[in-house]
This record gives sequence, C-alpha cells and structure tokens, in this order.
Amino acid sequence: MNKKIAIISASIVVMLSGVTFAQSAYELGVTLTPVQISALGSLKTFNVANKTYRILPQSGDSGSYVINDLGKVGKCEGEVLISGVPTAQAKKALEKYQPKTVSIKVYDSLNIVSARFLNIVDAAQARNELADSIQGATVTLPIVFSLPKAK
Repeated sequence: MNKKIAIISASIVVMLSGVTFAQSAYELGVTLTPVQISALGSLKTFNVANKTYRILPQSGDSGSYVINDLGKVGKCEGEVLISGVPTAQAKKALEKYQPKTVSIKVYDSLNIVSARFLNIVDAAQARNELADSIQGATVTLPIVFSLPKAK
C-alpha cells in the first residue's frame, strides 16, 4: 500500500512541476524537457527560414518567448530587419504591411530598416514574404537565445 501511495505522490509531483514551470517566467537559453513542453498544451507556431518555432504563453510586453525544435528558449521582439538594399526600397516594400506594423525605423547611415509588428506571427509571415520579394536584401527576424556576458 505504501508503495502505491509513493508512486502516486511522485506522479503528482512530476505533473505539478510541469504546471508550475508553465506558469513561471522563462529564462533564455534553457532547454525545456518534453514533459515541460507537453505541460504547456497546444502552442501557436510560426516558421522562419524553414525552421519552426513555438510561442510560449505569458510573453512580455517587450517581445515573445519562443522555443525552437530542440526545446531551447529564446526571445523575439517581433521586429523585421531589412538590409543590403536602399532604405527607400525597403520602406516601399513594407507599405503593404502598414496596418500590422507598430513602428518603422530607418537607419540611413547603416542602410537598415526596422519594422516592429503587432505580433510575432505577422512579423514571421512578413519576413518570409519580404525575403522572397526583395532581390539582394537580407531580411531577418532576430531571435535571441542568450545575452552577452561581461568578461
């Protein structure tokens, strides 16, 4: 009888640890276990450059936490960067996304245009379409998996 109680108790602890993790803050670079990921339930996904990412719940105002196909936690600000072409060309290409953008910043001296989107799914879709449509441009949706550390 005591063994059954111990097994049931251990099972409950494992299940609750997954739920507790699902409700806690995420840390960049941490790799979630399959148990932790399944405790999160069904997650929204998006694709960038033939890679699939899942959006974690409780993302902050300054971006969304995501996990890659290995379960590693990263953060995406929902910002598309366009470089390698004249800024006027990049701005023109972004016109069709106007209702979905929060801001567009032009850095003429760096030859970069940055567009922040309302949500990460719209940003990923725009990044993929722009990468295909603007010849010679480098179009990225930065996802950070670790922060630089001072030496």
